[in-house]
Amino acid sequence: MIIPEELYTFYFKIVYTERTFYWNFSPDMKINDFINQVTNNMREIEPDCNIEIVEAGQYNNINGPDSEMAPKINYYHEYTLNDLYGRKWRNTSFYIRFIQM
Repeated sequence: MIIPEELYTFYFKIVYTERTFYWNFSPDMKINDFINQVTNNMREIEPDCNIEIVEAGQYNNINGPDSEMAPKINYYHEYTLNDLYGRKWRNTSFYIRFIQM
């Protein structure tokens, strides 16, 4: 019997709004591909947007106590979602922050 690969379902929230999304990703997806996929997903909603992705729950970060202003995710490209989030993926969520370009 072949068991299908389990997908990671992550919750995303646009900072300072009530707009939320759930998107599925392969655990084997590289972090750079994850960032690109989330960006592409957002461009289907907001065509000309540029975004940063922030892992939620970073209180008392370098930018202060506001977790929505925490630094963007910035990992090496060879890491996969499984490498970074492994067993804790069910408890991981992200903010999407629009940026000026």
